Parts: sequence; structure tokens; C-alpha cells
Amino acid sequence: MMAEGWKNYGILRVPGLPAPTGSYAVGSVDLMHEGLLVRLYYPTEREGAANHEYGKLTFRGYNYVKAFLNAYDKSFTGLFSGVFNFLTDVRMPAHLKAQLLSPPSEGSTTKQYFPLIVLSHGLSGNFFAYCAICCDLASHGYVVASVEHKDGSSCTALRRVPGPGVQEGDYDNYKDEFIPFDKTYPMTRPREVRETGFELRNRQVKIRAAEVGQVYDLFKTLNEGGTVKNMLGGGDSFDFGQFKDRLDLEKVAVMGHSFGGGTVVQTMVQDKRFKCGLALDSWLFPIEEEDLEKSLDRPLVFINIDTFQWPENVAKMMKFVERNEATMYTLKGCNHVTQTDSGFVEVPGLAKMYPDPILDKYVGHQVNMDLCHAFLNKHLLNTPEYQGAVPILNGGEGSSEHVILGTNIDWKSAKQGTTPLPLEPSTQNPDQQSNQKPKADPDQPTNHQEPKADPDQPTDQEPKADPDQPTDQEPKADPDQPTDQEPKADPDQPTDQEPKADPDQPTDQEPKADPDQPTDQELTTGDVSKQDEEPNE
Repeated sequence: MMAEGWKNYGILRVPGLPAPTGSYAVGSVDLMHEGLLVRLYYPTEREGAANHEYGKLTFRGYNYVKAFLNAYDKSFTGLFSGVFNFLTDVRMPAHLKAQLLSPPSEGSTTKQYFPLIVLSHGLSGNFFAYCAICCDLASHGYVVASVEHKDGSSCTALRRVPGPGVQEGDYDNYKDEFIPFDKTYPMTRPREVRETGFELRNRQVKIRAAEVGQVYDLFKTLNEGGTVKNMLGGGDSFDFGQFKDRLDLEKVAVMGHSFGGGTVVQTMVQDKRFKCGLALDSWLFPIEEEDLEKSLDRPLVFINIDTFQWPENVAKMMKFVERNEATMYTLKGCNHVTQTDSGFVEVPGLAKMYPDPILDKYVGHQVNMDLCHAFLNKHLLNTPEYQGAVPILNGGEGSSEHVILGTNIDWKSAKQGTTPLPLEPSTQNPDQQSNQKPKADPDQPTNHQEPKADPDQPTDQEPKADPDQPTDQEPKADPDQPTDQEPKADPDQPTDQEPKADPDQPTDQEPKADPDQPTDQELTTGDVSKQDEEPNE
């Protein structure tokens, strides 16, 4: 509808998701087939798309928003009502259930087949938190499937089951059940990874890679004209038959962020149907060493963030890069959620988990997409003009000032078995001091969660004074204390919130959801790499 339709957030207005840069309008539809849930983004005609409203960013709003809040802290459930209305009102720059771009006319000598990209979300993230990236790719002619992982790594995940007296296959009358986030191990600081968590995360990354392969199978079925029933219901409101003979399954890529980046590596190692991989600010702790040492005959790119990575993690990437057709780039002036929607859809009242990016959020997004498009043009589409030297990929004249070819991390010390005390990427690289200086202070290791927030904490305010006289500080400190989290907390006390919150309480969400991730991640925004073994997110 209106050009600004997806930027209208009702009573709350924020910058909004960036507009896709390609020549096509974007359509979107959610599909659950045999328990596998994906959100599809695909090219559509601008004229016809105008008859379809912009789709909502969130999915099953109530349950996912509550899981999202629980990933931060139970104390935020007092904000549920306002945050719920805010997030569920956000629209994406994609037209709900618009038709797939029409095929060439019968007399045409050319046929149009769309390459496929499967996207994997991060730890405690969700499948709709990467809309900006997916819409931009679809506007350039890709069909993109963002998959929800049901291994316990999503902030919550949907199951559809028949209720009492409901016949199998009567999907309109199925009921929703939700799989909570699997927080088996207590949360630690991002890089304090305990080996006790490896078994869980390794099991999960293999499940995730298998689910990515299932998405390929689903689209193979669609391309062959097979029958696909949408377990979300809705009958024939969208014709999935229009994907028949429209996909180029010889050109399929896998993309993922954080834990999803690790999923990209695992998928590329075990599934040769994927021709290339894009791993965004990846977390490789879950990958077995023997998999990192395997030979890969297909291209893979690591696109990291300068303020997020650390030696041990980058050393794993370099082990893979040195043995395979893999490359690495680092975005300067960004943060871990630059590659998610979270920078564009900031939830009021919630503490920030990462340092504020120095680079404008829209510029950071565009630089990330420029790298992705260049890599895909070169390695997936085999575009002639990208087969030689390309500035953003190869450096030199015309390259981006916001991209480091390689890394800013001193990873060799970790590779040799040493563990330097300062693990923050921005303090590691002497070769990139000029790039990192601006961010070095906020990126202190202990401040990784909120590099700028720590100094603002009451204890930071008066490091010696407050702790010296707790009673003196109490009057001013309570509201500033982390537990006060909400200076407005009094009125938002759990009991106060109950009246409005009961339905909104995290326990309603899922008694298991609260513990599922108190502060972990990036919810809607992506995933929280600061989760237990997740040094990463």
C-alpha cells in the first residue's frame, strides 16, 4: 500500500526497516510443512503487490514477544503490554501473500528461475528477526526461506497439534504448542565457554544443519509440483503451486548469523547441495574440530563485526579458511546486531546488550548487503563482471572504507594455545588501531554485554562511594540498581503487573520460557550471543 506503510508503527514511530534496494517488490508468506516452519520472501510485481497489505514482522505475536522479553530479564515482563503493542504493530517491507513474480510470456525465449537462499537464525533468536536482509535479497531476485530451528535454540518454537476431536489434517482447527528455549547451562559471559556445554551445542548445530537440508527438500518438492499443505491453516489463501518449475536448485546458498553462522559451516561440511555459504558474525564453538579440518570444495565467506569477535573464535574460522575456499571480512564500526532487524526495531525500556555502533545503522546494513551481493554474484550466480577483481571483495580503489579484508583480531596467540586476558576484539589488533580506537573504550572485555552501560551503572558512577555506604546510596541507588532495572518498577512490580500481565507474564508464555533465557540474547533482534556457551552472540 503506501510507500511508508511498513514504517508506520501506530502511536510509536521509529526509523523503520530499510527499504529493499532491488528492482522487484517483495512478497512474503509463512509456511509450516510437516512441522518445518519457514517464512518465505520472494520477488513479486510492484503493480500487483499494491493490492496486498504489508505483512507483520512478528509471528504469533503474544507468545514470541513474551519469549523475547524473557530472553532479557523476567523483570521486563512489567513492560509487556506496551512492548507487545509496539512489536506486533511493526510491518515489514514485504506484501503479505502477494503472487510470485510472473513467468516470462509463452513466446519468450528466456526462462526465469530463482536461486534459493536458506537463512538460519542465532541462539535464542527467531526466524523473523532478519527481515531487512531477506527482503533485500528477494528484491534482487532470490527466493529466501528463513527457517525456525526446533532444537531448543530459538527463543521459542511453534508446534501445531490436533486438539480433542480434531481430525488429522484439519489444520484450521489445530492448536499451537510452543517449544521453550533450552537453557540447560547457566548463562555466562560471552567468552567464558565451558566444555560442559559443547555436547549440547554440537548436537544442536547438527540438528540445525539437518533442518536446513529439510528446507532444500521442501523447495525441491515445490519445484517439482508436489503437494504441500500449510499446517498454519488458511486453506488455499496462497497457491504454493506457483513455485513449480520456477526455482534453480543448482544455485542454492545457506546463510546464517551467530549460531546460524556456525550452522552454515556445519551445513556446508555435510550437505553438498549448497553451493556456497555466508556466515555472519559466526559462533563456531559448537563445531567439532574434525569438521573444521575437513576440505570444502565450495566457497564460504565469514563476514564478522569488529566489536564482537575474539581470538579463540576467529582462530577456528582461520583454521577453516586456511584449508578451504573460504574468505573473511570484518565490518568496522558496527555491533553484533547490525546484521539483524534489532537496530531498526529498538524496544523502548530494554537495556542494550551490545555497544552502540559508530557507523549509522542504515550504512552498516547496506555495507553488509553489498558484501553479500558481491559474494553471491561471484560464486552463486557466476555474474561475468564479478569474476575478476571486485573492489569490495578484493580491496584497492573503490573498496569500502568500512570493510577490513580479513580480521582485526590477533587470533594467532589463541591458535598457539595462549589465552590473552583482553578478549575484546577492538583491543586486540595493533594493525587496525586506527579503526578500532573509537571503539576500544566501550569494548572493554568486562563491558561486552553493555560496553557503555557499565560505566553508567550506579556502581560505575561512584565506584567507591556507593558500595562504601549502601544505606546512604539506597535512596538514589535503588532506582539505579540493576534490580531496579525499571525505575518505573514500583508501579511495574510483578504484583502490579499481574492484573495486566497475567496473560502477559513470562510464566504464561511458558513456564519454561522465563528460565529459557533471562538475558541471553537478541530476541527479535536476533540472538543473543552472550548465552551460556555462546560466546557468541
